Amino acid sequence: MAVKVPSFTSIQVGLPKFNMPIAPSHGQPTVNWGQMAQPVVSLPPKNPFEQAQTLHKEGRLQQAKELYEQLLDTQPQHTEALHYLGLLHVQLGQRDKGIDLIRQSLSLDPNQFAALANLAPVLKEAGRMEEAEVCFNAALVLKKDAPELWNNLGNMQMSLNKLPEAIASYQQALALNPKMAAAANQLAVAFILDNQFSAALQAADQALAVDPKMADAHDTRGSALRRLGRLNEALASYDKALSLNPEQIGYIDSRCSVLEDMERYAQAIPGLQHIRSREPDFKCIAGRLLYAQRRCLSWSGIQTLTQQVVDNTLAGRLSSEPFNMLTFSDRADVQLACARQSIADTRPKQRKHLPIRSRQPGEKIRVAYVSADLREHAVAYLMAGVFEQHDRSQFEITAIALKPAENSPMGHRVKAAFDYFLDVSDWSDAQIIDHMRQHGYDIAVDLMGLTFGARPGIWAQGIAPVQVSYLGYPGTTGAAYMDCILADDMVIPPEQQQYYSEKVVYLPDCFQANDRKRVIADHSPTRAELGLPDDTFIFCCFNNLYKIGPETFDSWARILIQVPDSVLWLVENQEAVRQRAQQEALARGIAPERLFFAPRATYPEHLARMRQADLFLDTLPFNAGTTASDALWAGLPVLTCPGRAFAARMAASLLRAVGIPELIVPDQTRYEALAVDLAHHPDKLLSLRQRLADQRLQCPLFDTPQFTRNLETAYKNML
Repeated sequence: MAVKVPSFTSIQVGLPKFNMPIAPSHGQPTVNWGQMAQPVVSLPPKNPFEQAQTLHKEGRLQQAKELYEQLLDTQPQHTEALHYLGLLHVQLGQRDKGIDLIRQSLSLDPNQFAALANLAPVLKEAGRMEEAEVCFNAALVLKKDAPELWNNLGNMQMSLNKLPEAIASYQQALALNPKMAAAANQLAVAFILDNQFSAALQAADQALAVDPKMADAHDTRGSALRRLGRLNEALASYDKALSLNPEQIGYIDSRCSVLEDMERYAQAIPGLQHIRSREPDFKCIAGRLLYAQRRCLSWSGIQTLTQQVVDNTLAGRLSSEPFNMLTFSDRADVQLACARQSIADTRPKQRKHLPIRSRQPGEKIRVAYVSADLREHAVAYLMAGVFEQHDRSQFEITAIALKPAENSPMGHRVKAAFDYFLDVSDWSDAQIIDHMRQHGYDIAVDLMGLTFGARPGIWAQGIAPVQVSYLGYPGTTGAAYMDCILADDMVIPPEQQQYYSEKVVYLPDCFQANDRKRVIADHSPTRAELGLPDDTFIFCCFNNLYKIGPETFDSWARILIQVPDSVLWLVENQEAVRQRAQQEALARGIAPERLFFAPRATYPEHLARMRQADLFLDTLPFNAGTTASDALWAGLPVLTCPGRAFAARMAASLLRAVGIPELIVPDQTRYEALAVDLAHHPDKLLSLRQRLADQRLQCPLFDTPQFTRNLETAYKNML
């Protein structure tokens, strides 16, 4: 759903310019203008003001202006003449003059409902939002039973990002007129923006019960269903909206978004291309198209498009979502610019800085971990052991779960690890903020950053004295309301701190938490069971394919050419994408049969099958993170070439912490040379594997208790 600036509903006061037909003056009968001869008026108005109004309605603005002015020369306190002359000036493009005249009229008689109701949208158009809201409220004092006015006030409050107030206004409009479909739809939009998705679905259904052909309501309904995870139903709603208005860019955007959620990127690409061809500056469209192409290994024109996205970002245009930018560029300055633009686009409210709570001697530090990923997810795989290892004599830890507890092994384990597990998935931002402020958390840790499903609105307003970004998003949030980011001096070298909006808090050894209890399946499948050749060297990369660009694939092809008796093992389920990878390999001189693909597996099974690979080849500019530590836990060496920003340096941090830094190489040439050398010298690789096995339980990377103590020390220092 592309959030639209809501239009004003007619309230029978004003001019066609504002979608508000002029109301009769002093209860006089409305003239049927269509029956009158033009331009001669057969029955002239009784007074100069009515004559000016007639000319005004006929569009003869200059003549009407002259009559209004002549009238005001003799009657300078004629409030209606001042009001309508002001509207006329607005129509002529002289908005400031028009505002002054309407205000002059109101200074003579503040109780003019029509003048107040007409002035409000003019002020909104001028960007004077607060003044416009005051006008609406003043009009409502005079006429509380006008549902259209309540709806318009809600629209104004939406423009001001005052969601609770807007919701209340729309609800009042609907209480007065339950059949007001526009208000019901806008109420649904407000609920979505306030993360109340079930309520949004009910409001959208109310709009559609009144007007089944309201395309906007079908689009809004789809967006509520999408956020509820009901993706097939969301797609059906978006399709219905498009059937009613096939050329509406916003509906095409919505449909592409849900296809992206469903990982049906090949189907999304034509729609993204269509949007970009019609509106090249449409929000994030270039970055979304680029990301979708990477997901499909559809690399035609990708270098040019990447450069355009980077250039636009540096020029101040929001061309990509921040997470996607991590896959396009390893420049920390570009990532910072993109994050700041994205945060600004959400119009965050000013943060309330909460005082650090005074604690009695021995009183525990209250830490809240906020995430939608406390389930079968990479963040939970890494953090589960830390949650369990926290020193309960010093810390009280609470989960603020943005999704309900999951009925899965990891879901049960994570829920049990917390002192309190609070499901806030159906809470509004205001409810979460109120709870957190009242409970008095000392530190709130955001495990999501700028990823889908995050709740930036709560952080923007302030939920704890210290707000920390950690783990779920490997980069800067660009947000002034985040105090700290947890890192190490590998992922954020000291000289790079200027490109992070947060204060960098360095952890010793490694930035990444790890769980030394992660389970590897008892059965280790053979190569034959996995469909892999027995007597060959297996290079692998189990990163998501969006991390693989043409430059990386070029490098891998050169490695495979120099190691003829080798294959490349990737993770992918979609047949079309596998075929694309084989086509790209063939274009680089690599036989398609040298590529193998691993289907999805349970986490323990995936760790077990990793053991059959010989060497993990990392990607740039977005490194392996959890995937790299999984490989190292399973005993599989990882080769990496670090880039410049956080996401491009993660694997290097892990390798340093696991004790095999010689697999960190400074450039792509040496990356390829070392991969080839290890393939040709199995004794060297065997030595690395043995060291990895010997050091696994002693190295800092997998020392969960010590990592937790380091993390707790960082928390104490923050306070």
